[in-house]
Amino acid sequence: MERSPAELLCLPKLPQGEPPKAISDADLERLLTTALQAKLPREYALLRLLAETGCRLGGLLGLKPEDIELEHQRGWVREKGKRTRRVAFGQQTKIALQAWLIERPCYLKGGSKRNKNCQRDDDQLFLGRQGNLTESGVHRLLQELAIKAGVEGRFNPHSFRHGLARRLLEHDADIGTVSRILGHSDITTTHEFYACWTEEELMQRHQRYGGVLDE
Repeated sequence: MERSPAELLCLPKLPQGEPPKAISDADLERLLTTALQAKLPREYALLRLLAETGCRLGGLLGLKPEDIELEHQRGWVREKGKRTRRVAFGQQTKIALQAWLIERPCYLKGGSKRNKNCQRDDDQLFLGRQGNLTESGVHRLLQELAIKAGVEGRFNPHSFRHGLARRLLEHDADIGTVSRILGHSDITTTHEFYACWTEEELMQRHQRYGGVLDE
């Protein structure tokens, strides 16, 4: 072939000017509070793990109990191409995971009923009503919580990943650190798709970081 067919393909446009895709801090707090008050240990642990690790949905569903090291407050997720990376979480998420692991062996509908004689062969960390929790199960879980919590903004699984990136950047983490935490192989991905700000936020950051010279 004298010419590659790939030369005729157009590269996808980058998401310039689009609003941030992160769940807001207020909506995240609403979801966490709702799950906690409703005494749903599975939902509460899942929310905290998504929010603090920024793991992708596939990585979350691939977790097994043995992938979580509670003592060291870390875990190992397998994501794109079965790559394994280490993720960290805080003390409150450790407590939430401990509470869920107590319920997990005999988890039934609603996540709060117990049956001392039940036996499960499911191997995932998070279980659903009929077995291992599925992608559709996570989306349904989040949808139900969002309705109860009165959330109107973004709350899909990936929005938690974007939310983590924004929190890190807002607390002055450098882009290289954020890229490593998210498990990106190319820092450009972090910059182009996660370091996204509204015009108002850009003005605030401009002033915050010394762009305005006050007399």
